[in-house]
Amino acid sequence: MTELLSELARPQYSWRVPAPLLEHFQRFAADPASDELAAALLVNKVLDATVDMASVRAEVELLADACPDDVEPWSYLREQGFAGNRSDYVALANSCLDVVLRTRMGIPISLGVLLVHVARRRGHEARGIDFPGHFLARVDDVLVDPFALRAVTEEECIDGMTTQRPDGDLFEIATSRMIALRMMNNIKLQQMSTARWDELLDVLDYQLVLAPNEARLYFERGEAWEQLGVPDLAKAAYADAERVAHDPRIESVTRKKIEALDDDSTIWN
Repeated sequence: MTELLSELARPQYSWRVPAPLLEHFQRFAADPASDELAAALLVNKVLDATVDMASVRAEVELLADACPDDVEPWSYLREQGFAGNRSDYVALANSCLDVVLRTRMGIPISLGVLLVHVARRRGHEARGIDFPGHFLARVDDVLVDPFALRAVTEEECIDGMTTQRPDGDLFEIATSRMIALRMMNNIKLQQMSTARWDELLDVLDYQLVLAPNEARLYFERGEAWEQLGVPDLAKAAYADAERVAHDPRIESVTRKKIEALDDDSTIWN
């Protein structure tokens, strides 16, 4: 496989066969009406090419339409048996809405998408919240933990953080693009841990449609090509990361990567 990739891909990595769902992501990115549910359904399609996205959307809408007006949407979902999957949190099935609807188990972001859609369909103002390490939702003026399906305070969330506190707004509204990117990050972690570098390249192609100026994604693409033994494509990806970075630290790291690949050219060849 490595030899084939090397011969087909030199010198431009655009020669790689496009990822199967690339056009779907392009349409999603170009449509200003693409909502959070569309983002999650697209990720569902990445994980299961056979899923019928229209049928899943219809099932979610039936679920939402059955929510009584006098019941809080998160309480309604809890009463319907939805809950966080504590016993198998890392399973990729938790990111498949069709599976979440069937098992009633999910992770914060998949349950959060359901909550936002149910709440909004019942007339509430609802948005996802891109809180670090634990996706949240805000329904009207109430902050909700979708994993526990209960109201929480900002102080509780900050106190429970398990990662280093980043700069910026911790409670930033999550756009549909941000939701798709974040859900696909979960897929990438699994692919990296199991060395599925060719599949990782597909996911990176999808993410770059949504975030074409994200240096980290180009850098990850370079690492994947390195692992596959295609140094020319790795260097091209690192060069793209350097081009869009606008950050001296990232530019320095990518330059070192390119120089190291140049130094190792005799080994690769």
